[in-house]
Amino acid sequence: MQLRTKAVLLSLVLATTGCDNELLDNSMQKLVRQKLKDPDSAKWGEKLVHKNRACLQVNSKNSYGGYTGNQTAWLHNLGSPASPNWYLERIDEETCYQHVLEERSNRDDAEKAFEVKMVAALKSIGFKIGDATELSGLRDDDPSINKCLKVASGALTSFRIASDYQGKRRDEWESKAKTEFAAVESGGCKT
Repeated sequence: MQLRTKAVLLSLVLATTGCDNELLDNSMQKLVRQKLKDPDSAKWGEKLVHKNRACLQVNSKNSYGGYTGNQTAWLHNLGSPASPNWYLERIDEETCYQHVLEERSNRDDAEKAFEVKMVAALKSIGFKIGDATELSGLRDDDPSINKCLKVASGALTSFRIASDYQGKRRDEWESKAKTEFAAVESGGCKT
């Protein structure tokens, strides 16, 4: 009798929580559900995670009530592994592969290293700067902003844009970023 009571209680708990999918969602799924036309219809597929990147397969209903077919939600952890802060970049029909996540994570690492080098270069020519976030949002048309800070900001932007491309286009943007970095590192941006 006691086993039967436990089974009934477990069934009731599962039935109750099954009505509210959000109770079962993790933080990544919650973000994706917020962007779906019919969040309650979400059917989850494969989930891949690599360092600070993740992708989830989801199939949900569209405005007409039909299922869209598998789509991939691309997420980026802007926090730490211990305290994740997931950001939903996009949902598209691209297939989620582990090597794609690894490549994006490696680009994130390269971007972070480039930011550290840029901050060190600015410090070496006399700027008091804490980190690369201080360069975010600088406007080229603002005459009150120092030219070297504008060049440094442009270099970081060029480096980030490069990661969105392959082949020749990536090379062009990376070359631009390196040229701008060299101008900051040498102090040539001061003139």
